[in-house]
Amino acid sequence: MASGAVSGYVLTSDASGVGTWQVIPPTEPTAHDLVGIKHTASGLTVGHTLRASSATTFTWAQLQHTDLGAVGPDSHHAQLHAAAHVVGGGDALSVGVPVNIGTANAEGTATNFARRDHVHAHPSGLGADLHHARAHFMVSADHGAADLIVGYTIRATGATTFAWAQLQHADLGGVGASDHHTRYTNSEAVAAIEAATDLNLHFQGTKVYNSLAQSIPTATGTVLTYNTEEYDTKNWADLAVSNDRITVGKAGYYLVTGLVLFSSGWAADRVYVYIQISEVSNVCFVEQQKINTGGNPGLHLSTVLYLAANAYVRLIAYQNSGATRDTVGNFVHLTVTYLGD
Repeated sequence: MASGAVSGYVLTSDASGVGTWQVIPPTEPTAHDLVGIKHTASGLTVGHTLRASSATTFTWAQLQHTDLGAVGPDSHHAQLHAAAHVVGGGDALSVGVPVNIGTANAEGTATNFARRDHVHAHPSGLGADLHHARAHFMVSADHGAADLIVGYTIRATGATTFAWAQLQHADLGGVGASDHHTRYTNSEAVAAIEAATDLNLHFQGTKVYNSLAQSIPTATGTVLTYNTEEYDTKNWADLAVSNDRITVGKAGYYLVTGLVLFSSGWAADRVYVYIQISEVSNVCFVEQQKINTGGNPGLHLSTVLYLAANAYVRLIAYQNSGATRDTVGNFVHLTVTYLGD
């Protein structure tokens, strides 16, 4: 049984093997690696490290950029920092006023930059397209157009304007009106063709007759009348209005013919017929004398006349048998045919 023991003491031996009760002597911890075999942890995040969080504390945490010593913001990696260099940014680039374009062949020595929307000033009298020469073909690759019409060309419309348009005959230089094609040059023929409402290159004429008998008083010149148009290509006859005439529409030469046949059974000293023009002049007088009772007195006349526009012709018949005599139906004719001017 040991004696002299004190609570908390332990029995220890010295170098000679003698054991005594002694207080437990203090000891220093041995140095050791900070690895899992000596220390354990849980809930860590990959990449985190033991980081001092105050003067007396530390913890597992993510190292911050400001924890690095002697490292500037651009020393360890490249950053996106365009916003810092725009005008008004924290690290704005130096920009200058654009140089006047009139400065000839200036390479420049400035170390600043021009803004993206910069515009060069043009000196007085120098247009925007006058600072360089450019040869180019006038084809669709260089110039565009829309809604063109085949055959049109670029035509000057004024001293400073032009447009796509049809070239006019008057635009041709040194070319007369008759140089490129054959034309009629007779002014009257041209006028007749170009005038005209009354142009008709086919037959032009009118023939009228009376299908009924007409009474002719004795010793009196009587205008013959008509009730039927055999043909009328130019509407020269209007029997409903004037049944005794043919009125021509234009001036010119006309062939005028007439026929009158009287009834039989009477005698007269004279029977004649003539053409009257517009109730003014009488032409082409045809007469029979000493008519006996044996047949039908008949008279035919024909002549070429120059008639003015809107002139009209009539036939005038005469007999002096001493009594009224009739013509024969369908045998009183008046014909007018246009020959030319």
